[in-house]
Amino acid sequence: MRFEFEHINVEVKNSTEGGERTYIITFKAPANHFQMTDHLKQRRVIESLDSPLKQATKDAAESYLRAA
Repeated sequence: MRFEFEHINVEVKNSTEGGERTYIITFKAPANHFQMTDHLKQRRVIESLDSPLKQATKDAAESYLRAA
């Protein structure tokens, strides 16, 4: 299976309220791109994408704030 990664879209929205900044990150990709990873996750060969996405987001925020 050949993936066309240009079909992966990421949207970022942010707002500030009560002294806190909230970022809403929407990650969209064709569901069929995840068929193999879903099978591997069910068999516990790989972990869910959730954890690496959370870590990558945290790392990006920390790097951004350090740059300031």
